Amino acid sequence: MDMMNSGRNKISYKSLVVVLVFCCTLKAADISAASSNMISQGQSISGNQTITSSPRGIFELGFFTPGNSNNYYIGIWYKNVQETVVWVANRNHPVSDPFLSSLQLFPNGTLALFDQSKSAIWSTTRDLSIASNSTSQVAAILLDSGNFVITDALNSSAVIWQSFDHPTDTWLPGGKLGYNKLTNEKLTLYWKSWTRLSFIFLEKNTKQSLKNNTLTPWRSSQNPAPGIFSLDLEQNGTSLLLMYNGTRMYWTTGPWTGKIFTKVPEIQLNYLITNISYVSNELGSYFSYDAVYPDIFVKYMLDISGQLRASKWGRDFHQWTSFWLRPSEQCDVYGFCGAFSICNQQQVPLCVCLEGFEPRSPKDWDSADSWEGCVRKTPLECTSGGNETFVVIPDLSFPENSETLAGKNIDECRLACLSDCSCTAFAYDSRCLVWKGDLFNVKQLTSDENVGKEWHLRVPKAKKENKTLWIVTGVLGGLLGILLVIVVIAKNKCSGSGERIYLHFY
Repeated sequence: MDMMNSGRNKISYKSLVVVLVFCCTLKAADISAASSNMISQGQSISGNQTITSSPRGIFELGFFTPGNSNNYYIGIWYKNVQETVVWVANRNHPVSDPFLSSLQLFPNGTLALFDQSKSAIWSTTRDLSIASNSTSQVAAILLDSGNFVITDALNSSAVIWQSFDHPTDTWLPGGKLGYNKLTNEKLTLYWKSWTRLSFIFLEKNTKQSLKNNTLTPWRSSQNPAPGIFSLDLEQNGTSLLLMYNGTRMYWTTGPWTGKIFTKVPEIQLNYLITNISYVSNELGSYFSYDAVYPDIFVKYMLDISGQLRASKWGRDFHQWTSFWLRPSEQCDVYGFCGAFSICNQQQVPLCVCLEGFEPRSPKDWDSADSWEGCVRKTPLECTSGGNETFVVIPDLSFPENSETLAGKNIDECRLACLSDCSCTAFAYDSRCLVWKGDLFNVKQLTSDENVGKEWHLRVPKAKKENKTLWIVTGVLGGLLGILLVIVVIAKNKCSGSGERIYLHFY
């Protein structure tokens, strides 16, 4: 019996060890993604699990929520620096519960994000030129460059997909963006070094259409969806262009001379950046540069404001510090205040609605998100009955896209605008200028700028009539008050004599 008990104890002990080992194995598998720099084939991350870049641990990837938002996104951010998100996967498709959502890597090299209803809301595009079979192994690896790469585990040079091909608002040192000139296939991009940034664009040829990857800012501080500004590469030249709504260029580096950009030569002279170079060959054309110091992080970001900002972080700074900004003045960003508003660089807030207009979105306007602009308080009737007039606004820079009407004096210019329903404003500066449709980029001039220009904004005439009505109402109210005072005084005088006074109103 003792022998049987001893045997049972041995069996129980062995069983306990097996169970413990099995549980530990499951636990290790469950947290492996959070404790390494990769998501292996068949693994996923969810909730507060993250992966950290290797070997220096500069970046971290996982779910995050911006500001006071209730939405969650998969993103990459600096791990041991003031939290700064540099890449977002599901910009347009947030999830509400990260613990019921998961980012999963499939055997064919596809990375997919599933929400709480198990629907795939975001996924990568797999390069079909890389063969995959049942025996191949794939892994999604976060590099110290900030690049998130899906690769064949047995052949790390076979890149299936990478985040550097799909930038959001930030350029990090490390990658090339572009297309193959000859085959129209994406180049096999690679991490050259964590201090190197390059971006590639293609010249026109007969075998493909030109296509650029663009940098787009967040829509707001709590919404990483693409905003209205972008940084594009000039299709037939060597300039970088800041664009409004993909159609209107408002800033450029100017052409590359071989040593400098003509309009921003100071970039080459900055002590944090070196070896800016332009390369053009049979594969494509691209610019590249090196960061000088590996222990000073440098990033270029297209702000929500539409400005391109270069920032640095290092042990001596302990915070992100801007060292370059273009355009340098906010009011030089096209459309920053939206339509029918004035941008004044000397005041806070910068943007105010034109007379007779109000914010299109008061909530966003109050939070300094002003790009949606202003709308009329009272729509124009545009009739022949003379129901509209103009208010004069002095000391403004004239908006762009005006039309010149030749041979007209100021009175004829005014009548020409009134007779055209699409005309919203006019000015006379030795010639007749009219503006049609929405008005953008109206800027208040400062005292040391060219002042004295008057701008005439079209408004409903009822605005002036309302002022007259208030004046008449005020006068009548005052007269009525005086009459009541006289009545009270007369009544008091007569009350002492016992006589009654009757006031008759007909």
